Amino acid sequence: MSKRFLPVLFSILALTVFAFAQTGDLHGTVFLPMPQGPAAGATVMIHLDQPGSDTLTTTTDSMGHYEFEDIPVGGYHARASFDGYMDGFGFVGVQPNHNSHLDLFLGPNMDQVGSITGTVFLPDGQTGAAGAEVTVRTEMGGGIVFNTVADDQGQFSFTDIPALPYQATATLEGYFDGHGFVIVFPDQTVPLVLILGPSVEDAGAVSGTVTTDSGDVAANATVLLDRLDWQHPGFHGVTVTDAQGAFSFDTVPAGSYMVTAMLFGAGFASAPIEVLANQTTNVTLVLENRHDHGGHHGGGHGEHGEHEGDSLTVVDLAGVAMVIPADSTHHHTRYLLDVNADGVADYRLAFGPDWYDPDGEGQGAERPQDGDQITIHGGLLSFGETPIVVVYEINGLFWREPNHGHGGNGGWHGQGCDPDSVVSIDLEGTAIVQDSAGFHDPMHRYAIDINNDTEADYVLSFGPPWYDPDGPGQGAERPADGDAITIVGGLIVCDDTTHLGIVIVYEINGLPWRDPGDTTGFSPDTPTGIDPVIIGAPSSYLTASNYPNPFNPTTMINYSLPVNGEVTLKVFDITGREVATLINGYQPAGSYRLTWNAASMPSGIYFYRVTVADKSFTNRMVLIK
Repeated sequence: MSKRFLPVLFSILALTVFAFAQTGDLHGTVFLPMPQGPAAGATVMIHLDQPGSDTLTTTTDSMGHYEFEDIPVGGYHARASFDGYMDGFGFVGVQPNHNSHLDLFLGPNMDQVGSITGTVFLPDGQTGAAGAEVTVRTEMGGGIVFNTVADDQGQFSFTDIPALPYQATATLEGYFDGHGFVIVFPDQTVPLVLILGPSVEDAGAVSGTVTTDSGDVAANATVLLDRLDWQHPGFHGVTVTDAQGAFSFDTVPAGSYMVTAMLFGAGFASAPIEVLANQTTNVTLVLENRHDHGGHHGGGHGEHGEHEGDSLTVVDLAGVAMVIPADSTHHHTRYLLDVNADGVADYRLAFGPDWYDPDGEGQGAERPQDGDQITIHGGLLSFGETPIVVVYEINGLFWREPNHGHGGNGGWHGQGCDPDSVVSIDLEGTAIVQDSAGFHDPMHRYAIDINNDTEADYVLSFGPPWYDPDGPGQGAERPADGDAITIVGGLIVCDDTTHLGIVIVYEINGLPWRDPGDTTGFSPDTPTGIDPVIIGAPSSYLTASNYPNPFNPTTMINYSLPVNGEVTLKVFDITGREVATLINGYQPAGSYRLTWNAASMPSGIYFYRVTVADKSFTNRMVLIK
């Protein structure tokens, strides 16, 4: 198995610590390649992610559905097989007394073939690498491998090979390997560019130690090394710390890197480093347990004064819950609180996205039912007609950390800003509305002038153009240019001071727009959900990279276009199934940045492909939840 799978395997290994006496259920559907539907009669096999575990097998029904009942909890690898098609793979965590879900997608028919044509370049990205050896290998379905040698111009081709996703590697003595990814489509010839890494004579080394925040050594921690110089992607290192918490990478191309360590139960740490030729870079990483809720589970309220980082006023409330289910005009379930038993809502309760559960289904705090008597400990966000309270505890049970922003993580932010930096802000001023040509449809940009100088002071994020919290004319409305408006929202703090502050709109003119943390419908993979930021001049060749990698749930994708043209940026899962189209439209040559939110996607390996003119570049990323 490729070392590239190790970060994912270590992340889900944590799920196997539950006792085998605990069980759960797993169900899902097996799908044939698009546009075909469910696969009736497919074989589904699962096994725990640990040595010697038994394999469980079942067959899908007439609707392609499968189910495993009362299986031990833990992390499971799953494989779907169907005669004539490539196997589909996935993995999922099964929790106690929980019905987990995993859909599996079969690869294309093995009778379908296509071709690859491409070029291997030396590190300058312009000179062809004559004599380089090129290998393409599937990451699924038995590991099919093809090899060839580049000609005196660095050009190569593979003809009539199965239409599958392939990992590609270019090797030339004296240089670090160049890596890439390509998806071969039936009856098509796809382009592939591979760029060799720098000369091995320019290599350095990295060594370091991982400790916990209490100062103990972190043995068996996973350590990842990823290159930050996105114009020369391709180097990914992975290792595990020894009994003393030490690790090393002996041969590393000179450049900028991010080194990341993670250990289940102890936390996560990362740091940027610079690797110099013929030198060893040393680094110490101290793990921070970001999910350690300390004494907040079920504790009293007196301890909450110690929390810092949230800008909200802490309140304690009691009353009757009022629950309004999602429907065709309201995109999410709404929770309200009547504190004086008059049948009128006094507060809106922000529990976060509909899918959010702090402990797993039935394991702790639960969202209330309509009519329930509840107590709430939370943060008062606004003072509108029905003020918003961000829920920290319900009925004395932990719901979310007060110092984790306002639950805006995963919202339609863009701009490469930190989604966990959200703080509340109240604004009053004049709306500035500008027309902007989106990559699919016309759209508007919204801003606010708070000091009457006709200049924008903050960007207002209302979400994608189609979003309306209540339906046209039913409640809050987007402003027109020149309108006097008041805004309650979450300000995203950005390191890049060249951009105005971005405010996620929670209320406009005292009327609710969206709940803090509710990202339903705000995923950037919606058609007009992403507007990339231009960050520099183009490189001489097409390239792309993302950071962080692995990520959860957002990652920043940088790409550089050498020419003007119609651009597509698409995301695929490990089977080659397209799961998102991020860009589809004309862009001038230049370097760009955008953020992809994968909150709605399962953990796994994904690939993104940028195409302009007759050029294409594909890279790999790992989502760990």
